[in-house]
Amino acid sequence: VPRVAGRWFVMFRDPVEHALNMYEQTMSSFSPDQENITLEDFAENEAENNPTIRALLEIPVDVDLTNDHLTTAINFVRENVFVGLFAELDSSIERYERFLGWYAGGLSDTILQCHEDVKKDFLIGYYFNEDAG
Repeated sequence: VPRVAGRWFVMFRDPVEHALNMYEQTMSSFSPDQENITLEDFAENEAENNPTIRALLEIPVDVDLTNDHLTTAINFVRENVFVGLFAELDSSIERYERFLGWYAGGLSDTILQCHEDVKKDFLIGYYFNEDAG
């Protein structure tokens, strides 16, 4: 039996955009002790520290990341991940379809509706996870 390597399908988001969104969410639901936190203070003290690298390599937040961690994560993504970009959601979905052999070569009403359903489900999950922390 031939061994077939699996691929992760991951939608990456700009880390600065993600951190800014987390800051805005924190400030919109601030407690009195957070009222005067500047964006700079938040980035230095409150923001997540490379959550993607930590998730890929299962590194706890209390462990300092090194260049070796970064190199390992980059190699993992290169070898195992089919990357999509949150900022280019439509074209990322099409790339996934092409990779999987699902691309029908056009955008019929049915395919467009399917894309809209996928995007809606993705965004619901995305915002749900953002709210969860």
